[in-house]
Amino acid sequence: MSLVHLPAGAVQQQAGALRPQLHPLTLHTVNAARLTGEDHVRGTLTPGRLADLTVWDRDPAQCPGDALRDLNPTHTFVGGLLVTPNGTR
Repeated sequence: MSLVHLPAGAVQQQAGALRPQLHPLTLHTVNAARLTGEDHVRGTLTPGRLADLTVWDRDPAQCPGDALRDLNPTHTFVGGLLVTPNGTR
């Protein structure tokens, strides 16, 4: 199991300031929440916000772009609750 460890505040920085491999992460987290009007409750792992996240079998930030489609989720959390246990797709 692998978790992506981001420096404090990295997701809140401007996309241009992030490492290139983190741009997709920002697109699917901060920007997705902003586009749906839910950026006050989603988009970053911050106290008081809903903790929606997926744990992958490998670190997506360390995979080449063409290998991202081969990542497998091991756990999915919605609102801080485990909704997909290990081994379930």
